[in-house]
Amino acid sequence: MAARPIVIIYDDNQDLLEMCSMVLSTIEVEIVTRTNCNTIMVDLEQFQPAAVLMDNHIGPYSGVTAVKQIKASDFRNTCTILFSANFHIKALADEAGADYYLEKPFNIHELRNIVLTCIGVNC
Repeated sequence: MAARPIVIIYDDNQDLLEMCSMVLSTIEVEIVTRTNCNTIMVDLEQFQPAAVLMDNHIGPYSGVTAVKQIKASDFRNTCTILFSANFHIKALADEAGADYYLEKPFNIHELRNIVLTCIGVNC
């Protein structure tokens, strides 16, 4: 039996982490959550995620910076989803090189569908 794809969610809001985890628990993925992105490269190496959901306002640096770091590394092909309440989230996602973006508050079905696309499931 093949291992389930891993999704790492980075957000400093525990309620949002729990909500995203609950939504994504309805699909065949393993979920890892972090309240900061201090260990992002270690996490990528350890978990080899299929997708990373990154809040834009998370320490020690911005989600834009974190996504740029991912895209400049050996993990450049990891699907990245930047999310934020920032009105300019599309521009921020473009700047970061993120594969997808979600504006908070986001539709849970949209979150689910983007993750399904990231892991290669047609929705």
